[in-house]
Amino acid sequence: MGILSDFQLEFHLDKKGCVLLIASIFLSILSFFAARSLPTSGASYLLAFIVCFLSSATVLLPVPSWAVVLGMGTKLNPLSLAFFAGLGSALGELTGYGMGAGMKRMAKLRDGREIKKYVRIMKKGAAFWLVLLSFLPNPAFDVAGIAAGIAQVPFYLFFFSVFVGKFLRFLFLLYGFKAFF
Repeated sequence: MGILSDFQLEFHLDKKGCVLLIASIFLSILSFFAARSLPTSGASYLLAFIVCFLSSATVLLPVPSWAVVLGMGTKLNPLSLAFFAGLGSALGELTGYGMGAGMKRMAKLRDGREIKKYVRIMKKGAAFWLVLLSFLPNPAFDVAGIAAGIAQVPFYLFFFSVFVGKFLRFLFLLYGFKAFF
């Protein structure tokens, strides 16, 4: 199995986790319908950039930027919207990367088995894994960003790989949504 078997993560939902999950679903639905009522102007692209930036900058807390982007996608150009959403999202992911770069020394001191798996994977094929993990709706991507910082993945490689993955994800979501709705 090799590298792929290292991506097994366990999720345990307690009462707080269930409340967060329900709140996230509710916020996603609310965001989608609120975004559909926005005007179609250049400011909407800036808003998508800001929402995606803030959403991705929250480390380990899921914020539904995709719902806002899908709502805006009903009125805006999908290619341009995916570009600005992907750019904002990639810039927001720099928080996890920066956190990892700052805690490299601390990671050596603690027994963080999960993070060590990601670090090992980042050292083997960072660009591929960053594009793949940022493309997939993956709540563990923050851990991958932290691991990339610890593994000292070059900044330009991290940013470009994450941008490509996020851009393709938003593009896929927007055109897929348009095709079915």
